[in-house]
Amino acid sequence: MLLRDTAPDQVHFDVTSSSDGLLRLYNVWDSGRGRGPWESQSHTSGMISEVVAGGFRYHCSDISSDPTFDALVLTLQRI
Repeated sequence: MLLRDTAPDQVHFDVTSSSDGLLRLYNVWDSGRGRGPWESQSHTSGMISEVVAGGFRYHCSDISSDPTFDALVLTLQRI
């Protein structure tokens, strides 16, 4: 898991295929409310994806009454 406040600006990693060949990404966070190691899929949290040269860009929102989808922006590229 990579968290916005502790991850470096760029991360390179190798991905190996799961049995079905899908890569699954989740927008998760630690709210500090003691609801477990992380929270996900609540109220207005989510991701918007777009195709970019060589991969995909994801715009993530955090939980808020007015999501902006700029809490974290990441790009996955095949190298």
